[in-house]
Amino acid sequence: TAAANEPGANAASTCKIRIWFNRSTDGGATWEAKRMVNNQAGLSDQFNQALVVDETTGALGLIYYDTVADATRKKSDIWYQSSFDDGVSWNAAVKVTSAQTDETTGGQDSGNQYGDYNSLSGIAGVFWPSWTDRRAGAREEIWTAKVADGACTFPGSPSIGTATASAVNEITLTWANGAPPADLFR
Repeated sequence: TAAANEPGANAASTCKIRIWFNRSTDGGATWEAKRMVNNQAGLSDQFNQALVVDETTGALGLIYYDTVADATRKKSDIWYQSSFDDGVSWNAAVKVTSAQTDETTGGQDSGNQYGDYNSLSGIAGVFWPSWTDRRAGAREEIWTAKVADGACTFPGSPSIGTATASAVNEITLTWANGAPPADLFR
């Protein structure tokens, strides 16, 4: 694509940055075809992802910045997605942040620090993303939130019921097909 059509120079560009995932089931000897994690229809960009495997359930957790809520494609939020079938499919994206960040205002270093401290950890269905944030033009800060992903069942992809803010910087996910069986985590 021509440089003039890149999203950074043209918010109406049809070029979109997306997060892709691929996997190997034989120790890296061969790799499956890559899969797009979340192909939103609108013009937005997803970037600076972090991935973790929940050692107790095998679930994959993923966070990334996404500009989906900003027509100028400059302000972003952190989004979370999970997979319960080794990355074959991904559950619907859930917004983690409570306010957007904009790294292009206030004399920031052209976004060069965007994502420097992004990370994700998780165990037993609880995930802790961390990210850098300049909400409301403030100085850059490091943020975190608790994402309690109650659908850490294996295998299969549950369908999402609700995602609610249960406390400051905490999101609780419930699933349409109910809670996992009690003996699933033995």
